[in-house]
Amino acid sequence: MAAAMGKDGWVSFGTTTEGLAYVDSWAINPSIGTADVTYYGASAKEFISTLREWTATISGSLDMSDTGQRDALGQFTTTGTSTTISLHLYDRTTCYFGGTVLLTGATINSQVGDKVSFTYNLQGTSNLSYTTS
Repeated sequence: MAAAMGKDGWVSFGTTTEGLAYVDSWAINPSIGTADVTYYGASAKEFISTLREWTATISGSLDMSDTGQRDALGQFTTTGTSTTISLHLYDRTTCYFGGTVLLTGATINSQVGDKVSFTYNLQGTSNLSYTTS
């Protein structure tokens, strides 16, 4: 497999079968929690792994005529509603991360002389999956 190029990425959000328009950046941040299980008399701290979690961000140019972007912002009117996301490395069918998320925040940024941009902050509510085909 060749190295992935960022320009080939693609994002699917919710029930939208098309990718979100004008996305130019996405990131996922998986982590595993730990618990300190150090006992009296130990010479070094000991830890065990606990629960996995992950967050993601999606950024790009705002286009409210895009169904996916509009639906994403619509998540704020339905508190606690989770949706699915797929973060693709290449195209719509190969090498992608996915799971169920809650939209936890959004930033819309408008500056004179520049595009209006968005950033969506997402919290994973299920295991993060990775699929290759």
